[in-house]
Amino acid sequence: MLILDSNVWIYIATADELPVEIYSNTLGERLYFTEEFYEGRHQTVLSAYMLEEIQQGLHRSDRVESEEIDDALTLLFKLLSSCDDVITTFDDDELNEVELRDVRQKSHNQLLGHLLDIQAKDVPILSLAYEYRYERPHILTDDGGFGELSPAAVGLENITIEELSLTW
Repeated sequence: MLILDSNVWIYIATADELPVEIYSNTLGERLYFTEEFYEGRHQTVLSAYMLEEIQQGLHRSDRVESEEIDDALTLLFKLLSSCDDVITTFDDDELNEVELRDVRQKSHNQLLGHLLDIQAKDVPILSLAYEYRYERPHILTDDGGFGELSPAAVGLENITIEELSLTW
């Protein structure tokens, strides 16, 4: 199972052309997005927190014009609703209620971020991977601090994180 960090989703959503090719050193293969999910080669999971991060990130991105944001979000929501290999762990109410700042300020996210030496904003993504630990989740991120975490070093052998070097 792949878990794409929000920055990877934004990279894919703002690409000049599809499919977006990303090479995974850890998996030793080229991944093509979003075909990986439509063609059943990989499965992914997305939380309301991550979707809100993606939406806000698109609005902050210099790679996409404001009028193109709706198109990017439409394609993403189409993927979420039509692809069996994209698991969403939330309903519309949860998505409408999620506040990034509140999630990041929760004491358990702050504590885990401190203990693991990652930002509190990355803890919900790691927690989601933990929920799917028996599926051997592989997190792809373009966030250097998060990408340096070794889950195996803290007893999470079934979870891997790979830092990508995306060309923005």
